[in-house]
Amino acid sequence: MGWAFTLMRTSLRVIGQHRQLVVFPIVSGVATIAVIVATALPVTGHGSSPVSWVVIAVGYFLLSLVTVFCNAALVHAANLALRGERATVAAGFRGALARFGAIALWALISCTVTLLLRALSVVKLGELVEAILGLTWQLTTYLVIPLIVVERDSVPTALRRSKDLLRRTWGTNLSGTAGIAVSLGLTALAGIAVLVGVGVLVNVLAHNATAAFFVAGPAIALWLVILIVLGGTISAVFRTALYRFAADGTTVPQFREIDLGTTFD
Repeated sequence: MGWAFTLMRTSLRVIGQHRQLVVFPIVSGVATIAVIVATALPVTGHGSSPVSWVVIAVGYFLLSLVTVFCNAALVHAANLALRGERATVAAGFRGALARFGAIALWALISCTVTLLLRALSVVKLGELVEAILGLTWQLTTYLVIPLIVVERDSVPTALRRSKDLLRRTWGTNLSGTAGIAVSLGLTALAGIAVLVGVGVLVNVLAHNATAAFFVAGPAIALWLVILIVLGGTISAVFRTALYRFAADGTTVPQFREIDLGTTFD
């Protein structure tokens, strides 16, 4: 866990120097909610009609597009930050817009593969098979977005290169992704425990369970939102640093205290 916490600390240091990076996950979250609402309204009351399925399919693609586009903008901005340049929100979105065609194609491929993987559970091929195929897909495509938005590769080229670069980074990819998830999970639990304790204290002092709920409830929700935003930003910074290491074998200055060549070999 020491390596994971060092990775978290290093990524947070980069984010602290370029606070604009946290804007991208926020925009992604707001846009996602807007797409869900816009998709749900036409479907409500129409049951499982063909029109409803078309709207759901379009909505699902738009959700994928929003996620991929905002991630691409964040990766572009993170790459600027790791190069010592000014990483603005405008620069990030400009970089993503310049590659919009490839990003839209990748979003279509991603949501199609996700639907196919979920279909495996419907036809009862087993959750284990679905999990293995899903993990394999995530590993082999982990560097696709940096390759599309930074290297300006086409989608087929980015897929091929991401698969090739996996041979050199699979251990760091797995340990870094898992480490970030575990670290954030432990941080979330610690914060929730403290806030629940505050709620209990309010209940004891005020003898009012409702007041305790309205103190602890919103605070816990806000804490989780903050961690989700930070988690998405940390993951993008790590992905970009790992891409730079995988592409040319050099570690960006901000990550020099971390051995990005770490594997499970």
